[in-house]
Amino acid sequence: MTLKQRLAFVLATGFGSGYSPFAPGTAGSAVGLLFVWAMSFMDVPGQVVFTLVVTALSMVAADIVAKSVGLKDPGLIVADEIAGMMVTMIAIPLTLKSLLLGFILFRVMDVVKPPPARQFEHFKGGVGIVADDLMAGVYAQLALRGILMVI
Repeated sequence: MTLKQRLAFVLATGFGSGYSPFAPGTAGSAVGLLFVWAMSFMDVPGQVVFTLVVTALSMVAADIVAKSVGLKDPGLIVADEIAGMMVTMIAIPLTLKSLLLGFILFRVMDVVKPPPARQFEHFKGGVGIVADDLMAGVYAQLALRGILMVI
């Protein structure tokens, strides 16, 4: 395995969380909380740039890993959950309440995949692997903002 492939596996599997025998997507989303914590020290433009960089790297890594294992969207790839979790929390003040609600809402939206999120899975390669989770993150972000305004 080349160095490029090894690095792709590290990122795409969320530093190994994608190998979790139970709910690897949830494990990857939990790793995403570490990225969200790092975002909390940035201004909003910095959060957006950081999310875009992680998203782009996730798409490249997911593409490499999917081709390496010969599957369209292998379950061990969880970089998409990390990117989606980051989208969920952009410009949201980090509190225990917002973190828990954001995590739950993202997981629900990632599983349900309301339209057009599910259709984004039809894009090719790493883009298709990550895009549906980005859309789930947008839905979770909107729901989270609504809930936080009410409570």
